[in-house]
Amino acid sequence: MSIGQHLRLFAVCMSAASCSIGCLQSLGASSTIVASRGGRSMLVEGFAMRTDIRLPRTYAWYAGTELVAGSQVLTADKPSDASSVGHGIPTERLSLNFGRVYLPSGEERFGLRAGVHTSMWHALLGDSRSRFAWTPLGMDVSPLISLDRKRPSWESDETVQLNVLLVPTFALDPVVRINSATQPTFALAPTVTLSIVVNASSAVLP
Repeated sequence: MSIGQHLRLFAVCMSAASCSIGCLQSLGASSTIVASRGGRSMLVEGFAMRTDIRLPRTYAWYAGTELVAGSQVLTADKPSDASSVGHGIPTERLSLNFGRVYLPSGEERFGLRAGVHTSMWHALLGDSRSRFAWTPLGMDVSPLISLDRKRPSWESDETVQLNVLLVPTFALDPVVRINSATQPTFALAPTVTLSIVVNASSAVLP
């Protein structure tokens, strides 16, 4: 068996394992407003990919990751270095998430996901020298809107159920700039993300 076949088999096994304990996969559009005292304010637009694994025993808690990639589309600033204006600079964020989730089931249409996260940002604050910033602890909350009906386990003959949800997420990140003595060192970054989420889980999970 070739290396490529081994990697594909590993990916299939990992996907199956994720589904067996409950997995939320999401893809959506994200908008972030960045406001820093005495510095620049900007709007960042992009796409977000997120994976949350529901943790065993109660399956009411989750842990996961989120990757956001976009660019600064609007900048209103007073930069100390005019050449460092961040208009159009690609921006990325990687987050580790943890929290609690209640998924709609049966005839229910609404659920809730709420949690905390820590994030590493690249080029969020727009200058050319100090490109990295950190969110030590941010918060996010997401109403979950079911677009189809999750059948109870006694009605389902499927090993894995797939349910589609529409999920707006509202997040607030305090952002600390890393290694810069001349640029503003702190900013607030509220983010709104609208995602389509696929809940893949064993038919016997809540």
